[in-house]
Amino acid sequence: MEKLKTSRPDYMDVITNELLSLRGMSFGVAAFVMASLILGSVGMLAQFARPQTAHAAADPAPVCSVIELHSSASTMTAGWTHTNPTAAPLNQALYSLGSYGSAQSTETVIPPWVDPATAAHLSGSGAQWVSTGASWPGGVSNTEGVSTENQWRLFKDSFTLPAGATVTSANLWYTADNAAAVYLNGNTTPIGNTNGATEDVFGTTPGSLPSNFGTIYSQAFSPVVGENTLNFVTRNWSADSVTNPTGLVYHATVNYCMPTQPNVTVTINKFVQGVMATALNSDNADFPMTAEWDAANIGAGEGSYALSETNQTAYQAKTTEMSLGADYSTKEMVNGDVVGAQCATGKPFALVGYTTGNTLAEAMAATPSMAKPEFENLQMSKQVIVWNRDCSLPEGQIGGDVTDGALQVTGVDMIDTTATANGTFADGWKYVFHITAPSTEQNLAMKFSDWLRTGGSGTILVANNMRISSAQANNGGATILLTAANLYSTPALHMTSDLDPVMAGRQVEITVDVAVPNGTPVGSYTTNYGVQSGL
Repeated sequence: MEKLKTSRPDYMDVITNELLSLRGMSFGVAAFVMASLILGSVGMLAQFARPQTAHAAADPAPVCSVIELHSSASTMTAGWTHTNPTAAPLNQALYSLGSYGSAQSTETVIPPWVDPATAAHLSGSGAQWVSTGASWPGGVSNTEGVSTENQWRLFKDSFTLPAGATVTSANLWYTADNAAAVYLNGNTTPIGNTNGATEDVFGTTPGSLPSNFGTIYSQAFSPVVGENTLNFVTRNWSADSVTNPTGLVYHATVNYCMPTQPNVTVTINKFVQGVMATALNSDNADFPMTAEWDAANIGAGEGSYALSETNQTAYQAKTTEMSLGADYSTKEMVNGDVVGAQCATGKPFALVGYTTGNTLAEAMAATPSMAKPEFENLQMSKQVIVWNRDCSLPEGQIGGDVTDGALQVTGVDMIDTTATANGTFADGWKYVFHITAPSTEQNLAMKFSDWLRTGGSGTILVANNMRISSAQANNGGATILLTAANLYSTPALHMTSDLDPVMAGRQVEITVDVAVPNGTPVGSYTTNYGVQSGL
């Protein structure tokens, strides 16, 4: 029997986050000749957030129910035995039936047995006295053993708690003729005993027999989600009489609550240049999106929407509530006028990728992927971030000083200035320095300071995270790994060719690779560099 109560007040989720603003930094290196070069900025688009508050209003009231058990013909029994089962009381093979069958109601309520029809906690439950047979040991139609010997009987009753249930209370009321021990879920340590002692059930027959069958015993217990079993081992003490009444009576209630359904949503957030989009940093743009869904409460469908400043929360969209097990996917449209697959398409913005998480912080800490977010069998709400790059902004600036007046850095190509913090050069930054060196000086070296993050703490060490190489050097095509900050690379790059022999000096290119270590906070980072020739 279940009793259901439901309350569903309206509520609104309110999420406020303080996001760390990520901006570019400039840098320079003091050298023998002050020739400062400002050539752009270096930025890294990773994900990081510091939540200030993340609070939801009170959840809807849960649905609460009660499970009731009582002794009746639905109670199962494995039969009886004259052999004390104390070593393995729940081993059904030790009892007469060898496996479980239905218990039987007793012939009558024998005073001073408690009367289930009037006894507290039994009245109204439907509880009946039950045993393994309809007659008493020694009776005319006896099926339960010999009255002058001890008899033990094994009973069980089962129930199931649904997944997600929270138990608020579970109580059992019971008694037996003559004694009973109660077990939960196969654990051979009893949770309760009549008369408070297992001695009554498995020890020697008491000299003065307590009248357990006239008292209702109570026991709280702790069921688990899934199937639960209550076992009762009863003992009927030996007697001199021809008949020897035996029986068990019980009533149990399990009160539990389930969360209200439907209760999953997906929130989609727009980030530009590593921070939450605003009308200012997105130039009031509307970012077109599409979505598909399939949920029991709202059905299946597809449609389009936009992430814009006119959303209830600017540049954030939230689905309607969907039932547990819903499927949902979304993606940004990159074939329109606003967003392209990359900046080379000429659109104002480019898609960097998507991240997801159970919270906004988790989504911001994840590594972007170009695969669209797809959720199947949703069991909790999710957050999605759509990351975009502003194609009108330079990626950063880089600058430095050289140590020889005849040595010039004539340009720096920003090959890749968006990095993933995974410690690999393949997913790090890459630059190509265009350098004019004296024709008479073949050796070139570079040094860098540790990279510092703009607007917050964060450092990327030079040591083992930077390397240089040059196709114009005869170092066997090898790269030179930098092992310390502010220390010129060694060995030096030995230049043997010239990209433009007509121009004065030696024209060479040096490729600089930077690996961004795992756990590096998102942001824009800059460094100072130095170039030296004639070593």
